[in-house]
Amino acid sequence: MGVKVRPGLASKPPLQRQKITMKLILETTSSDENYNGDCDYATVELTPNLAKLALRRIKALKQIHEQDDQIWEMYFWDDSSVFFEGHDELESFTDAETGEACVFSRNVPFHAAAEFKVPADHIQRTECNQMIVREEEIAWTAIPKHSSVYVTTMPIPLTLLEKAALQ
Repeated sequence: MGVKVRPGLASKPPLQRQKITMKLILETTSSDENYNGDCDYATVELTPNLAKLALRRIKALKQIHEQDDQIWEMYFWDDSSVFFEGHDELESFTDAETGEACVFSRNVPFHAAAEFKVPADHIQRTECNQMIVREEEIAWTAIPKHSSVYVTTMPIPLTLLEKAALQ
């Protein structure tokens, strides 16, 4: 009497944890200037596979744009980002890429050290998480639980995605 396995399940390889190329911290903006559901930042583990997926989506957007010049961005359901409330420990970090003191900018993703973890009590629950794909960048948007606002991350530029994809 063997164990019954649904067809197809036995042939799938076990999930393997992928090497993290870059752990990024991104500042956010809110659709309501007075409320962001404590989603001050988002962290994204930019693996080679995630970067390649984003690049494929950018390529698809560009192809569609050739046929329809009214398309500027596409949205995909995606939970790659974790939104969180800012905390004092962020000020003591140095950028893992440049070695410089932590300075958050809406224009440049902050490269956190691989061991960076958001304290559990600062992680915010969100829903309707989506990756926004534009011709030269990607970003994420989500709705903080029990609210009607959208929070959106600063973008990750195409050049950074290309670098991560090569790892």
